[in-house]
Amino acid sequence: MPGREGWAEAPPAWALPVTAAGDLVLVREGGMLVSVGAVCACPVGFVFYLTISFDARRATGWRKRGTGSRVLGVRVRAPEARESAARIVVSFPGGKTADSVADMTGVTPGEPVLSFAGGDSVIPAYAPVLRAESRWWMSPVPGRGQVGFSVFLQGAAEPDGTASMDAAGIIEAAARSGAVAGRGTGAAVTGGEERPGPPPGTVPVVVPGDVVLTRAAGMVVWAGAVTVYPEGFEFTLLTLYDTRSATPPVSWALDIAERGRMTWLEVQYPDGRRRAADLNTNTPHRQRRGPHLSVLDAGASDGCDVSRWWVTPLPPPGPVELAIHLNGETTPTGVGRLDGAAMARAADRTEAVWSEPPRE
Repeated sequence: MPGREGWAEAPPAWALPVTAAGDLVLVREGGMLVSVGAVCACPVGFVFYLTISFDARRATGWRKRGTGSRVLGVRVRAPEARESAARIVVSFPGGKTADSVADMTGVTPGEPVLSFAGGDSVIPAYAPVLRAESRWWMSPVPGRGQVGFSVFLQGAAEPDGTASMDAAGIIEAAARSGAVAGRGTGAAVTGGEERPGPPPGTVPVVVPGDVVLTRAAGMVVWAGAVTVYPEGFEFTLLTLYDTRSATPPVSWALDIAERGRMTWLEVQYPDGRRRAADLNTNTPHRQRRGPHLSVLDAGASDGCDVSRWWVTPLPPPGPVELAIHLNGETTPTGVGRLDGAAMARAADRTEAVWSEPPRE
């Protein structure tokens, strides 16, 4: 649905977001952690990252109350799913609210909308790590005051946790957001120590400092929403293009053999260590010291390609280079540099709520 001025039903493909730190903890008890991390704003709204995780050693009760093969979900597709679903409510200054359940029942143009925008929608009961990170779209940009986030777990009538942030950070980030092309319709998106993915029991720290890897006529590749843990960091890679004038880049390579004709990514640390990755290929194990680069989720829609990546271990201080190879190009189409020193400082501010059992 085309968005009204200042409002959009889904993340727009015409605007480059700017990251602001959320760093909010909604729930931290009973072997459960719920937090809001990066907040990425544009002129018509913002995307926020919601992480829900459980200590697997203390999750028996949550598993029993789950539905079918899942401990928890964040999308309601059927009435029976409400019993195991997490419901999210965002409140704006002035009293207006938006409810994630409305994502499945429709929205009113111009009114606050909260909708699922990608990432993990379910925590399976059989998963070795009980953690889900989802992205949510909120429109419009709030007015000045406090923006509240509440989570209701497994059909609860009252919130299990709440937290709020000053809307000034979102407003300022939205003001710095840049247009990639003329407005079109909103584009929804689908879906030191090393470790294979972000740790579930740690409160991370967001590092603002988005970078543009490459910009051409009607197209831009952006990296941001950098979220730091003691063992590594996550970031989002976003490709936006004007469907009326720009040719979309080819899809991500699925393995090394496809890199000669498709899109792939490289990361290089300040000490010279380098690694390339595509959707299914991670680090060759002969490079024991990393970096190890792997995709957490990826999706695309008309005018928008978005993916979330995990890099481990943390880099040493200095510039961390991200290089994008579009359409099978041997030399990078573009390079952006993240701040390794800022990541190191952020890692010192992370907090472990629970420790994991040793990995076998």
